[in-house]
Amino acid sequence: MQLAIDGWRVDPAAREARRGDDVKQLSPRAIRLLQVFAEADGAVLSRADLLDRVWPNVFVSDESLTQVVSEVRRKLGNRELISTVARGGYRLTQPLLRLADPQSAALEPAPFTIDAYALCIEARECFQSGVEGSQRAFVDLSAEAAALSPGFADARALHGLALLKRHIFWSEGHLLLETALDEIGAALKLDPNLAVAHLTDAAIRVAIGMNETGLQALERALALAPQDAGLHLEASILLLSIVIPA
Repeated sequence: MQLAIDGWRVDPAAREARRGDDVKQLSPRAIRLLQVFAEADGAVLSRADLLDRVWPNVFVSDESLTQVVSEVRRKLGNRELISTVARGGYRLTQPLLRLADPQSAALEPAPFTIDAYALCIEARECFQSGVEGSQRAFVDLSAEAAALSPGFADARALHGLALLKRHIFWSEGHLLLETALDEIGAALKLDPNLAVAHLTDAAIRVAIGMNETGLQALERALALAPQDAGLHLEASILLLSIVIPA
């Protein structure tokens, strides 16, 4: 099971984290720490619990845990990624997405769930509000939906869009386009006729500079949803960004 967090794709088997061309090697304990956090689904984990689960049946000092937490923060380039909770322990500050290993056909994506559907509705409402705080909530909610139901095409497409918006609006998102493209690819594999996924695919490709394949994706989106006024408006904006570069 691979992991994705803050734009990084973590491969436990290779013990590495990759974001764009940046590759970081992680220790076995750092990998295990991230796996334990993935199993916790955002909950606060006490130091005692982490020591038991990262070093099962082995006695180590608190300092060992401190060093591994520091390693993850340092290697992934975000000191706020793991938050220290007073008298509690630690928790992740970013959603952590569990991805099926592409090498394993035995791992099937989780099916659609009503909870993921509800998260998508809430995420879209935040996105449409236009307020910065709501935009950040949109990013977090879409990631939660995709993590909850990785077999739900709409959730994966929404998460891809959220990563694109992070790239556009916030400096911490400038390396996220490759992960966004992966998310859209996963959505289209689940549902090849999802017009909004093709539109987002087009926007990501244009942002990368792949205008030709971006226009092809845009054509597919328009062909699949000829009556969708909102999609046509977004397509027009995207076309203008190609014709009149910023």
